[in-house]
Amino acid sequence: PQAAILFIPFAYLAQFSFALAEIVWRLISLGLLIFAVWRLANLVEKKFIARTFFIATAVTLPLVFSSARNGQFNTILEVMMLFAVYAIAKERWIQAAFCLILGFALKPTMIVLLLLLWVLYRPLWWRLLLGMLAVFIFPFFTQVPHYVITQYLNSINMLQTASTVGSNNTDWAQFFGMLAQLKLILPQILQDAIRAVVAAFVLYCGVLTKQKFNKYTTAIFLYALAASYLMLFNPRTEGNDYGILAPVIGVFISLLLAGSYKKQVWLLVFVVGGLVMGGGNHDFWSAPFFTLVFMVFVVKQILGKKHFA
Repeated sequence: PQAAILFIPFAYLAQFSFALAEIVWRLISLGLLIFAVWRLANLVEKKFIARTFFIATAVTLPLVFSSARNGQFNTILEVMMLFAVYAIAKERWIQAAFCLILGFALKPTMIVLLLLLWVLYRPLWWRLLLGMLAVFIFPFFTQVPHYVITQYLNSINMLQTASTVGSNNTDWAQFFGMLAQLKLILPQILQDAIRAVVAAFVLYCGVLTKQKFNKYTTAIFLYALAASYLMLFNPRTEGNDYGILAPVIGVFISLLLAGSYKKQVWLLVFVVGGLVMGGGNHDFWSAPFFTLVFMVFVVKQILGKKHFA
């Protein structure tokens, strides 16, 4: 329900000019995304920042185009995710908590990154608890209590319905949608079990990441893990959602080029090409397939003895 409240300024602007409100919303979304990609690029060595920003932007723009054109919240969700990991790397805990909570208020799929960082970073524990409580209470200052409670109950029902529809319908660009294209349709209870097992594995990889890498590289890898998991295991992932992966793939390509890892560079170029070229019915298998390839690459870097970062 908070998403509608946060959208009020654009609703007021639309009363004067709907077209202007549409344009302003898109310009703000894209402007913030460019700034967020720049911040992500600033987590690499100083001498590589400009090149990393260029490559990350070049990878991001074609993948976010459809979402930005439609004015979808995916763009702002991506911005909040990028801001959050940047703040984590800089140990700006209040800023990180604010971005995570605002992202969750705008779109509940932020929960993947929020929970991952919540578990891994102790300074976030009480900050996120207080922040989530504040977000929960906030709507009660805008409407009568009965209406707010009803909205919360309806939103819970909506999320349950959306999840069920996503799990039972094969026309979604996620891991189980990909399996369905191979005529392998799993019951929802098995899908949920697999999601839980992979979530635990992602958390394990997150713990190893903190042990192996510096705080800046850790933030980049945690974003990659969370974004990959979200794309593959959100029941209602669409083709437009995959722009969320783009900036971190661009960063990895830049880092691989710095270390002359040509084979890995071509692998990620292959992944980007597959994500960009996939469209229409191909999204149901191609986008999750190439994301799975990318996730395996990320996990191999975390678990292996040799890594490029």
